[in-house]
Amino acid sequence: AEGTPIYGMPILAVENCKNIIICNYDDKPGYAGVPNPLYGREGVHLMLGDASQSFDKLLAFAAGQA
Repeated sequence: AEGTPIYGMPILAVENCKNIIICNYDDKPGYAGVPNPLYGREGVHLMLGDASQSFDKLLAFAAGQA
């Protein structure tokens, strides 16, 4: 809604996805202070920590090396 901390941020339509991978430093609310309800949804896989390390792990898994 206009006037809220997240107004104007892009919205991804993930409601029809069976699996979602989220790479984020932690599961705490971001600079807007708004918790992400997506984190508790079924089929969501959180990769918490340093983004470059998480992405390397994700690439290794996709390549069948993990």
